[in-house]
Amino acid sequence: MAKERSDLKNEAVKINGSYIEDVLQGYTTLKTSGREILTKELSIRELHSDGSAIDSTRYPMREIEVEYLLIATDQNDFVEKYSKLMKILSAEDAQIMFNNEPDKYLIGTIVAEKDIDRCFRARSGKFTINCADPFKYSVTEVSVNTSQTTVEGETVTVLDTTNNGTYKTYPRFEIQFKEDSSSSGEVGSDADCGYVLFAKGGTDYSLQIGDDEEKDIITETIVNQDFTKSSKGAFADANSTPILASSHVYNGTTKVNTSGLMLNSTTAVSKKYHGPCCAFTLPTAATGAFTFQFKHVLNCHKTASTGKKQGGAFWVALLGTNNEVIWAHGIHKSNTTKLTGSLYNRFEGESNSLEDSACDLSYTGLAGFKKRTSTTPRLSTCELKRSASPDGDGLWNYELNTNWEEGSSWNHSGCPAVKKIVFFFGKYGSNAGFSNNRVTWAKFVDGDYDQLNSFHSGDKVDIDVSDMSILLNSKNAADIGDISNDWSNMCLDVGNNQILCQWSDWVQEGYEPEIKMYYRKR
Repeated sequence: MAKERSDLKNEAVKINGSYIEDVLQGYTTLKTSGREILTKELSIRELHSDGSAIDSTRYPMREIEVEYLLIATDQNDFVEKYSKLMKILSAEDAQIMFNNEPDKYLIGTIVAEKDIDRCFRARSGKFTINCADPFKYSVTEVSVNTSQTTVEGETVTVLDTTNNGTYKTYPRFEIQFKEDSSSSGEVGSDADCGYVLFAKGGTDYSLQIGDDEEKDIITETIVNQDFTKSSKGAFADANSTPILASSHVYNGTTKVNTSGLMLNSTTAVSKKYHGPCCAFTLPTAATGAFTFQFKHVLNCHKTASTGKKQGGAFWVALLGTNNEVIWAHGIHKSNTTKLTGSLYNRFEGESNSLEDSACDLSYTGLAGFKKRTSTTPRLSTCELKRSASPDGDGLWNYELNTNWEEGSSWNHSGCPAVKKIVFFFGKYGSNAGFSNNRVTWAKFVDGDYDQLNSFHSGDKVDIDVSDMSILLNSKNAADIGDISNDWSNMCLDVGNNQILCQWSDWVQEGYEPEIKMYYRKR
């Protein structure tokens, strides 16, 4: 191949993108050795009969010797230039290229600088580049997309490529799980996947991430409403569906805007919590496992004196087929001298609250935890999950996680049907309501969550076969690799190669993972 720079010698050395000649005036590369074709080392075993047997072969470390000339005007100039050269040569695991091979590079470290021959102005010397990985790599990385082909009468997804390098090479794989716009990465996505397998055609070698025995989570997203899009969706005001009739008066209306769902109007009632309910009725009652999630903002005015005078309430409840409370989560504030309120959780079959604790409603407060310094209201997330007990004892497990308190869980022998979701936004008496009391998003997924799938909407996996690394969303995830992975043999041989790609057969059509393979010829 033609050299990159006609003004430099063929063997001119480029270290991490810069020729030494360009950064050190008076330096010239004279010649190199050790760049030639690699020779294998053989492990040989003598036989009792004629000849020998080869047990194994390997390519040894490559050592490249570089001879150079350094021209200086005087002794001081030489000392300065030589010091600069030593600094240039101190790079470790550097990308090494040569002028007459601009399409290839090696990775090396200068491990020895030999004594230079001293004369008045022109002085020659040598240094050695130690390449623990002896191979030269193509500067251009080959990218391979998947295609469809037929193998034994079955349509399969493959990565086809021809490695026209000199030696076998190790690829890297990029797996992008498609975005499911209806799930935003939450549970129950159509893009969920249990495993991805790469199999080298014509061999038994394979590479797998995830669990090929993992089953699909049987789910149905009943509602996934983003209120910040100024729409209530299937939610509607429902003041005839009270949550706590004895202590609340339900009147008025709710509204939505880009901030979410909130109170619009209410008629004041002395010494009572009053305001509207907004409800969603499930088309079919959820009689088994489910996950309910919502996000909300609730806090007093950022000025403490104003915030103390505010009063109100927020409730969210899951009701049964007869409007009985299955679960309810509420926050009240009636005092006008503090920035704290009371937190309640009611569970199925309980007429009284099981929890009643103080919560911080100050503008920068996060209830139950440390103060915030942010100047924006806190967006909180709440999740309630019901699942069958894995012990087979007939009980149902409930798990509650919120930003307002430590997570809690409990068991119950019954599994009452959930038919309705209700939000309540209230004021107290004639007091001003909370500065922020709104719900931004709600989701209810009916389904079995005994096991979560390995990969979800928007996940990305990067696999580098050369160093056996696996990253999930840019974080180390070596544990998702199968223990039987054949890393050393999952290479691209010289010539034609075909890698078969396979994933969970229950991944929904249109949500198949996008797979790419990259490699450098060597």
